[in-house]
Amino acid sequence: MANDEVILRFDEVSFEHDHKTPILHEAKFTLRHGQKFALMGQNGGGKSTIFNLITGDLRRDSGSILLFGRDIARLKPHERAHCGLARTYQIITLFPNDTLEHNVVLSLLGRTPARWNAFRQ
Repeated sequence: MANDEVILRFDEVSFEHDHKTPILHEAKFTLRHGQKFALMGQNGGGKSTIFNLITGDLRRDSGSILLFGRDIARLKPHERAHCGLARTYQIITLFPNDTLEHNVVLSLLGRTPARWNAFRQ
């Protein structure tokens, strides 16, 4: 993969909540292989909306969303996942009634190959 290869292109995408409240107007950016990118803005500025549009949780009103050059704007979220697009959500606590130590241990267990063998003998 070339370092200048375009991974994601968000090109002049517009979105209106309930087709009457503009959230994004012709927003555009390009992400290239290996690039670090920060999406910053005030509360209500459209950051989560951009993620929801990329993942297919919301449908854009206009513009294009390209993943590796393929227009994914009309694909459903599970179809986008088959193209290699994944998302995680920010969860403050995994198990709020457990200790911090237990939550950390559980997250570390998820990084080991044994996680796939939990129910095998």
